[in-house]
Amino acid sequence: MSRPIVTFYDRPGLFMPTVEQGSLIQELRAVAAASFCMDTSQLPNYQCLAIDDPFALSDKLIAVGRAPSTGCIIGFISSVLVQIPDFSEGEVLHVGLACLSPSSKLETVSGLAKHLMASIVYGYLLKNPSTSKVWVTNRSSNLSTLGRFAQTVDEVFPSPSHPISPPTSLHVTIANAIIGSSSRSLNVTPGKLDPRTFIVRKFLFHAGKDEDQRNDRYHYSNPKMWEFYRGYLDENGSKEDESGILQVGHISPRMLYVLRGIMLAKL
Repeated sequence: MSRPIVTFYDRPGLFMPTVEQGSLIQELRAVAAASFCMDTSQLPNYQCLAIDDPFALSDKLIAVGRAPSTGCIIGFISSVLVQIPDFSEGEVLHVGLACLSPSSKLETVSGLAKHLMASIVYGYLLKNPSTSKVWVTNRSSNLSTLGRFAQTVDEVFPSPSHPISPPTSLHVTIANAIIGSSSRSLNVTPGKLDPRTFIVRKFLFHAGKDEDQRNDRYHYSNPKMWEFYRGYLDENGSKEDESGILQVGHISPRMLYVLRGIMLAKL
């Protein structure tokens, strides 16, 4: 498979004509439906998939990967910029929604996911050169997603790098701001956070159709991460309330060189 063409959109709702926004949202919905193994009519009306919100793309950083032969989107990541009052950095980047074509080869999917996330953070850092570090959050129950986040971001809580360390007060402040947000783009239920473990109870939307298959494949490629997050969810969460983990960490500008290397690497 030829290398996908990656495009980064910085809050396209602020500059893109309405018609183009609608076309982009429909393309993203098609990829999401394939990724979640459902019809587009079953998709949640949230995040970059919202069709009734004129500001749906105004706070999003989106990276899309297109097949060079057709120009069709085969994967995307849509992150949300969340404003936090009385926070020195001003805002947090919530990783948000990641959808990848299930028909792509595993190695291509893995490489594309890294490339898309690198494009978002790289683009954000370039546009905010005075930022000392970018605080990033991620809410998921998918073991491969949790593991890749922990491998990419610094000072992540919770993570196997510091398995028994409690979260810092700053981590707790950020987590509370995310879980307390009324934005439906974050896919969290206000007030459903365990401040000790960062376990989140209940999702506004939960797909997980191919979660077991992807997690099994990830188990073979990174057993340490897989075992930590599988055990963490088993010990602190429950399947009955669809528990997930809210991860909090940061990326510093020194990562620009690493991110650029990821973007230039062959998928």
